[in-house]
Parts: sequence; structure tokens; C-alpha cells
Amino acid sequence: AVVSTQSTGRRKSPEFRYLFRMSVGDCFTIGVKMTTDSLTFDSKLYDSDIIIASPLGLRLITGGQGDKTRDYEFLSSIEMVIVDQADAILMQNWENLEIVFSCLNLLPHSMKDELWFTRVRLYFLNGFGRYLRQSLVFSSIQSAEINSLFNKFCTNFRGRTRVKNISYSGTITKVLSNVRQNFHRLHCATPTDVDDIRFDYFTKVVFGGLHRFSSPYTMIYIPSYFDFVRVRNFLKSVDKPFCH
Repeated sequence: AVVSTQSTGRRKSPEFRYLFRMSVGDCFTIGVKMTTDSLTFDSKLYDSDIIIASPLGLRLITGGQGDKTRDYEFLSSIEMVIVDQADAILMQNWENLEIVFSCLNLLPHSMKDELWFTRVRLYFLNGFGRYLRQSLVFSSIQSAEINSLFNKFCTNFRGRTRVKNISYSGTITKVLSNVRQNFHRLHCATPTDVDDIRFDYFTKVVFGGLHRFSSPYTMIYIPSYFDFVRVRNFLKSVDKPFCH
């Protein structure tokens, strides 16, 4: 899919027009093979020197635990990974990126015709590939998901470096009208229960308080797609009109 910058109009921000300036397809996998005198696009993944792909495109190939047709051995000799615009991937299914990272630098379990063992270095066969792999993650924001990916899968023996732009002053001061903000603190014993506790608090406390407002419309922002599905199903169950 391609979004035209002319159709978006001037109402869209420069960030929006920059992000959607070209193809916005989220499922693609392109292999690039390099030789001394040629450059081949759309080559087989096992023959490629560079792989340009989306998390969803790779996830459909690598599969998951128990899949009989999963294939991830072409990722066993990856030496550098670049995740560009991780903030945009956050708006998709972040789990796909985590599963792809978990398949990097794993030892091949079978001798396939496409597998070129001369491309697999000795330290990869010894299981040290993830400690020598360079991983670069670029994002305009910080989030718990990105920090978790950084701490769990970026394990180069040289160490890790996080660089952030400290000159960004934010935009909350540019709000013209005064907006009242209420913050609710939820008590959670373990991090694994935070999603259920937040959803339960929303259905019993926040949603019940919405009826006291005189405005006929209320906007609910949900950053996580999984939480969105739960809230959507809840609104359907209580027979409340809504759009998304």
C-alpha cells in the first residue's frame, strides 16, 4: 500500500507524512546478494548477504514453536541487525520482532541444500554468534518493549550503548487550553498480572465513571493492540455503541 502525500493534506503533521511517504506494507522479505561485480535483488535467503524484511515477513518464515514448516537456519550467520523506526513497529505486533530476535544465531539442525556452510563462521558453530553480533535499534521514543529487547537480545561482548537526544523539550507546553489530567495508581504484586489488573480497573472504575460526564463522546487511547481487543470485546458485551 502506498499513501500519497497529496491526499493526506496539510492537516497531517510532518512526522506523519515522513513515516507514510513511501510503501507502508508490513509484510515483505527481500534478499540481496553481493559479488565482486554484481548486485542481485530478490535472491534466495540462504544465498543473500543482506536481508531487508519486516518482522511479520520474517515471522511467517521462521514460524513458532511446534511448527513443522518453520525455517530459521538462514538467520544462523547474521553478523549485524538494524531495527529502524522501532517506534513504528510498536504500533504493529511487537511480538513478531521478539520472535525473530530469538531465532538469530541459532545452530543449524539439518543439512539443507540451500544452506551454505562455508558462510557460517566457526565462532557461530561454537555458539558465540549472539555475543559477536552487532545490533542497532533506532527509535524516536523510549518504551518498556524496546528496553526489554535491548537488555535481552543485545548481548555483544563489547558491551552496550544507549544514546538519546536530551535536547527534546516535549510538546506538552504547547497545549493551548488547560486539560485536566488524572493519574490512577494501581497496586500490582507481579508484573505478569499488570494487564489483568489494569483491565479490571478500567471496567469497574474508569468505565463506570464515564457516565458522569456530560459529553456524548469519549475518546479512549489504548497503546497495546492486545489491550484494545479486550476493551473492544468488553464494549460489545455491554452493548455500548463505539467506533475504532
